Amino acid sequence: MPKLLYGAAVQGIQEYILRTNKLREIVEASQVVADICTGLFLEVLKGEYLPGSEQECQMREDPNFILHAAGNIKYIFDSLEECTRVVSVFPKTVMLAAPGITVSQAVVQYKDDFASAVNELEFKLRVQRNKASRSQTLGLLGIARSRQTGLPIQVKSLPRYVDDNLLVRAFGEENRTRVQKRLDKIVTEDNNWIAVIHADGNGLGSIVQKVGSNATQFKVFSEKLDRATVQSAREAFNSVKGLFEGDDIPIRPVVLSGDDLTIVCRADIALAYVETFISRFEENTAGLFDGIEVFTEGSIRDRMTACAGIAYVKSSYPYYYAYDLAESLCTAAKKDAKDKETIREGKELPQSCIMFHKVQDSFNEDYEKIIKRELSPCENISLKGGPYYLQDKPGRRTVKQVSKILAELGKEENEPIKSTIRQWLSALFRNEEFATQLLERAKSNSSNKACELLKEATECKNGSTMAYDLLALHTVKTKANEYHSL
Repeated sequence: MPKLLYGAAVQGIQEYILRTNKLREIVEASQVVADICTGLFLEVLKGEYLPGSEQECQMREDPNFILHAAGNIKYIFDSLEECTRVVSVFPKTVMLAAPGITVSQAVVQYKDDFASAVNELEFKLRVQRNKASRSQTLGLLGIARSRQTGLPIQVKSLPRYVDDNLLVRAFGEENRTRVQKRLDKIVTEDNNWIAVIHADGNGLGSIVQKVGSNATQFKVFSEKLDRATVQSAREAFNSVKGLFEGDDIPIRPVVLSGDDLTIVCRADIALAYVETFISRFEENTAGLFDGIEVFTEGSIRDRMTACAGIAYVKSSYPYYYAYDLAESLCTAAKKDAKDKETIREGKELPQSCIMFHKVQDSFNEDYEKIIKRELSPCENISLKGGPYYLQDKPGRRTVKQVSKILAELGKEENEPIKSTIRQWLSALFRNEEFATQLLERAKSNSSNKACELLKEATECKNGSTMAYDLLALHTVKTKANEYHSL
């Protein structure tokens, strides 16, 4: 008997979540979006809303539930009548619960070839995304609207959201109540820098093409991937919690689903957190493919890797722009990691790497424009030192190298070296030859150890230096006003 493969893709997620700059509202909006693929869909499907633990049990035990994360749903219907009812009801239910969100839907009938059905479903969903949907945000003047967003107010029943599942997933039940709910409370009195981190898995499209040929296999893969991401986030939290033991947790998850992670945290712990998250993500996804040959070339074939972008901003900086920058940094890291034809063809997995940038002005620009305006002082030298890789890669720097030099620059006896680096960077914007002379003179007047440290910090590799990044990291780890724009 033919079956019906149903698919739904949630659109407008980022715009919905980032409507305000209030951390609590951002997180609550993220929770609403996560609920769309779980609680709301189950409510339409089964006729009642289930608590968080019962939701997970229901979706795990139901063999027809193939995917329910990251704004995507895939479900197998045996009945045309039941599928028709869900298709007609689900979009309106979502758009009323989350004004501003839209849902694209598609259905494919199949018998045995599940892989072809998935490919056809994805094609139909792409077509549906280009079709305009009727807005649910228009209404009479008497409709109550949010002062921050201008959208209609939707009152949520407290029991549905009182157990903040996102916090439990990120930190465990025992730490849920310790999380700080305001951006201005995440920072310390003498350091008001925060970090917005966006991390995303590599090669998921190639993996799904191979793993998704079987419905049961696809379901198991999706659930294992989600658990690996959650476990990696908890292990990353445990690795940095000693820096704020006893205080409120200065980390606020925004998205934690599938292979995606977006968090806001105190700036000084961001690099350590994301480095641990990615390294643990690699380890926790080992064996994820269950013997299926997904990648045929390269040294890493049995697990996933990930890239991340970190935007360092003041706590008063608009969150929407900070997230946009973090996402664009993650994209830049992925682009650099795909530097081989075999990687672009899906035969080899890209290596994990991290890109970061510290915002020092009020401009809101694409990262490529930032590179041209801020990070290109002269023709031969770029201040874009990243991305920084977790493992050794020819012609690239590693996170460990950055951390090692940063630790040395943090010592009091190396204060003159930081001063020299600042002077050298400033001189690069005026005259490259003068900057070179300044640096050589400083090296000649330094001890062997200081000279070596200065050389490592300012060395140009492939036309770029990490000196700018080192000072930026040192600043966000110490005091807010120590270092200003060049």
